[in-house]
Amino acid sequence: METTLAFVLVLVLVGLVVQGALVGVAWAALTRAAEDTARLGALCLNRPATPCTTADLAAALCQTLAGVDRRALTGTVATDGQTIQVWLRAPVPVVIPLGGQGSLPIGAAATRTLLYPGGRDAATPACS
Repeated sequence: METTLAFVLVLVLVGLVVQGALVGVAWAALTRAAEDTARLGALCLNRPATPCTTADLAAALCQTLAGVDRRALTGTVATDGQTIQVWLRAPVPVVIPLGGQGSLPIGAAATRTLLYPGGRDAATPACS
């Protein structure tokens, strides 16, 4: 009896550790994608030669994002002329021990100062 109870407890703890790792990987992927996009935008938005747009940055964001379901990604790439802000949110599937499945929304954000200040713009990533 005690062995069975201990085994179930250990199994639940291992499951929680694995789920925590999956959530951590998704959060790290979102954070890295947001920071990389903000960093790229700080360099190329409004530059004199071949500037990029927030739509270009939203498309680049989809290419750099790994480890997250891109189809379920929501977010914004926006600039106020002085800074660029990238907000991302994506659901991470979670298995609840003895209870089924669910989804945990994970978010990330990044802000950078623009190298070439300019006008306002915003775009929403549409990853497929």
